[in-house]
Amino acid sequence: MRSKIFCTVLTFSGCLCAGLTPLQAVEHTDSVVSLRGVEIVSSQDKRVTILPYGVDEKFLPVNMTRVDNSTLENRGIVDIVGATRFLPSVKTRTTYGGFQEFYIRGFSNQLVATDGVADQRSFITSMPMHDLSNVESIELLRGPASALYGQSVVGGVLNITRRQPTAERHLYTRLGLSSWHGREAMFGMSGKLVGPFNYYASAYTSSTDGWRSNMERRLSLYGTISGWFTARDFLQLTYYFANDRYGTDTGLPTLMPYNIYSTDGKLYLSQFQQLPGLNRKARYNNESDFLINRTQDVQLRYEHVFSPAVKLRDVAMFRYDNINYQSTESMSYLTSDEPIYKHYYERDGKKTYINLDTLTNSSPLAFNHVAYHYSNQLELTGDFYTGSVKHTYFGGYAVNYLHRPSFGGGKFSGPGVDSRIPVYHPYSCGAMFATLSRVSISDRLSQSVYLSDVVDVCKEFKFMLSGRYDYYKYRSAVVQLKDGDRNYTHPTGSDYSSIVNHALSYRAGVVYLPVQELSVYASVGSFFKPNNTVYNDNTVYIDADGKRYYPNDGGEVFSPEKGYQVEGGIKYDWNGFTANASYFYIHKNNVVTSLGTLEEDNVVKTVRGQVGRMHSQGVDVDLSYSWRDFLFSAGYAYTNARVGKIAPNDYVQVNTDRGNHYTYIPENQFFFTGDYEVSQGPVKGLGAALSLTYQDAVYTNLANGIKLDSFFLTDIALRYKMHCGVEYKVAVNNLFNRHYNVSCLGNQMIPGQDINWKVSVGYSF
Repeated sequence: MRSKIFCTVLTFSGCLCAGLTPLQAVEHTDSVVSLRGVEIVSSQDKRVTILPYGVDEKFLPVNMTRVDNSTLENRGIVDIVGATRFLPSVKTRTTYGGFQEFYIRGFSNQLVATDGVADQRSFITSMPMHDLSNVESIELLRGPASALYGQSVVGGVLNITRRQPTAERHLYTRLGLSSWHGREAMFGMSGKLVGPFNYYASAYTSSTDGWRSNMERRLSLYGTISGWFTARDFLQLTYYFANDRYGTDTGLPTLMPYNIYSTDGKLYLSQFQQLPGLNRKARYNNESDFLINRTQDVQLRYEHVFSPAVKLRDVAMFRYDNINYQSTESMSYLTSDEPIYKHYYERDGKKTYINLDTLTNSSPLAFNHVAYHYSNQLELTGDFYTGSVKHTYFGGYAVNYLHRPSFGGGKFSGPGVDSRIPVYHPYSCGAMFATLSRVSISDRLSQSVYLSDVVDVCKEFKFMLSGRYDYYKYRSAVVQLKDGDRNYTHPTGSDYSSIVNHALSYRAGVVYLPVQELSVYASVGSFFKPNNTVYNDNTVYIDADGKRYYPNDGGEVFSPEKGYQVEGGIKYDWNGFTANASYFYIHKNNVVTSLGTLEEDNVVKTVRGQVGRMHSQGVDVDLSYSWRDFLFSAGYAYTNARVGKIAPNDYVQVNTDRGNHYTYIPENQFFFTGDYEVSQGPVKGLGAALSLTYQDAVYTNLANGIKLDSFFLTDIALRYKMHCGVEYKVAVNNLFNRHYNVSCLGNQMIPGQDINWKVSVGYSF
């Protein structure tokens, strides 16, 4: 299998070398290409950014930071979890072995974009993230950005910018080994293609048995071509393919929500205490568990420059994504009302006896999400003057459409169903096979019109005004399958339940520059998040005023969640030292909350109300300093995200969680990293990197009863690049072998990796 993977890389590389012959191209040294999310300044000097404004970042009332590819490469990082450790406002949570969920400034399901194009899946649920082998930088735009990117952008935007073509010819290849039988290979090259067009192409593959024997496999191919084919016209075509397989992770045996006693009445385990003596590497999954993710996306970018005052740009993207999943999920202990086991717990005065030596895989789950995503952004940008005041504007129209059939309702068969798993020496008792019984079809369509203006009043003052109108339509239907057959009959229009949301959002801010090196800014902005709840006869609906209302079947049930942010900060840049600090407060209304049940006409109905509130406030600080051969960076984030008061209503008053911390949000996070490389002398090219990261404890439920403990990690990396272009690297992560948990599945804790290493050899020119 490994030889096949390496042959794939070599074959792909050979095709590139044979077919992509660099030819002479026309250079545009004074041209500026401004694309949505990508700005290229000449064919040799390019700058990639998520911000669509053609002005310096210090003139904008926004808070933004980034991680460059050099930081990742020097430390051997090719995954999103490792990369976001250098973005302390971001909390990344991995669940089920390979799904990633991003929390920014206290809010979950935040926008992930690629080359400035929003990935609509990130608004719905967690999702697998592919390797970062072709990434140029990762940018974090903090705070609500609905005025820029539309619906659901509450805490921020995480933008992954991929490598761009270059006119210069480059080649890079790397082979690596790592802990737990890890293997990886990467190949990339760039240069002139034909006429005015340049290219970049890469391939990456890896395999590992994994920290918890999850047998991960990755393969990705990436290629992009771009160039000015006339003096005024720019075109870029990008293609990406990935095929990844993960072993799922159900975690360690469940923590019990009760005190556990021995039959002699002595306390054995306190509430939510882990069983003693467990092997942190032990795997409790079934042999037939899997998570497979296949993705392809195509992007086409075009720009025409009419004049400096008017530039037309269009970005179109199509993505196909297929997630196939089957896994043991919740595990439970054997219990009995009879005293046949050595331990028991009490609930409502009743003893339940429990077998702490044996588990059963009580609820396996299987599904297959297939997503077809199309987006297009058509914009006008440019500069104009009113008197002596300069305006830099951009405005346009965007459409996003996501069609997502999701197959589920699996019925399981095979010897592994309801099998018994030993707690201390787990093993699989046979495979399980799922037959899916239904498909849930959802369509999400959003259309947006937006306009923004950055006003250069004078040397000391700038301000920004942005507005956006979004129309959002959601519809869903469920079709039963026959014997697992995927060839289902597509529903008609009348079979769908649908809702329509629409909202206006804004952002305004001012920047003051008392001296050239310092800018001080303040901003206020709004956001909205559509609610996809469809009508149900057995639900009582409460509006934001606490009154009952009766939505139409097939119409809007709940209004979008809405709110605002205020922010103030400073940016400083002088003689190699940069600093960026801000304070923010975000308030969200219209949060849908479960309010219990109500019996009506002899039917017990669920009560749901749009009466919840949430607020998050905190501080972000980013620092960096370069001096001779040294580079230091540090970041700190304080985030206080709490449940707000439930608004008064006529039915139920529920404020038991008021003031509690939101789940998986650390109050304090920070990192420090230093990098040194010898630039002259007999050991020129020798480099070293040190990284320290810390995260506070986080709660895993709103009742704040269970938490993942805080952790402090130390990583080191060494490298040596020879004059001939060969480079050797070695990295050691979790140097002091700290034991900690990174996530959980219910009450089943998922341990973080023990000390691990990676070595590689590469060649570049």
